[in-house]
Amino acid sequence: DCLLKFWDRRKLSGAVHAAQTFPGHSHWVWSVRYNPNHDQFVLSAGSDTSVKLWNAVSVSSASKDAEDAAIARDRDGLIRSFDHHEESIYSVAWTASMHEPYLFCAASYDGRVSINHVPAAERQKIYAS
Repeated sequence: DCLLKFWDRRKLSGAVHAAQTFPGHSHWVWSVRYNPNHDQFVLSAGSDTSVKLWNAVSVSSASKDAEDAAIARDRDGLIRSFDHHEESIYSVAWTASMHEPYLFCAASYDGRVSINHVPAAERQKIYAS
């Protein structure tokens, strides 16, 4: 359905509904990864040949309760789309380096690997809040 759906495991009592849904891909999504150091950053990639960088603050460890999540939902959404590939992208990954926690790569069917980073303006928002 070309959507990213997030469930908040902290809120699984009662009926289960996606806590956050992001539209944005025009075809199948093959890979999704949270940033291991800053889990509000999420990467997605798929057969539409694009890598999407998302801000998912409302379902991250940065929002500790329902009130935080409601406030954070306004900041959720697409940060940037990276369109460096010509074939389906099957894998995205964040760097394992603590010195470069905002660096990520994507690998596509044709063997192309692209390396990118979270924009500086988005990184600064983490430290400002």
